[in-house]
Amino acid sequence: MANDAARSLRSGRLLANETEPTTIADGVRTLSLGGHNWEILRDGLEASLKSAKSRSKNQSRLLFTLANLKVEPTGALGVAALLAAPKLSLDKLCAA
Repeated sequence: MANDAARSLRSGRLLANETEPTTIADGVRTLSLGGHNWEILRDGLEASLKSAKSRSKNQSRLLFTLANLKVEPTGALGVAALLAAPKLSLDKLCAA
């Protein structure tokens, strides 16, 4: 759905979605990354992890339950990615 950033990183050029993604994560409900954001992400990211929309919803609930944080689902995408690929995430953190 809202995978324009991941597709752009894989291809090496800024790509756009054909239609606005249907997602509860408002922050990624766009046709494309902005040009300035693309320049930063293109040079600053090594990889991108996909997250199912159910994970974002569940991680929003998890953050509320465990830390009393009220986050819009976009804010939970990082936690969803970390929990979806904990080994990959820890390897990257330890290498930094």
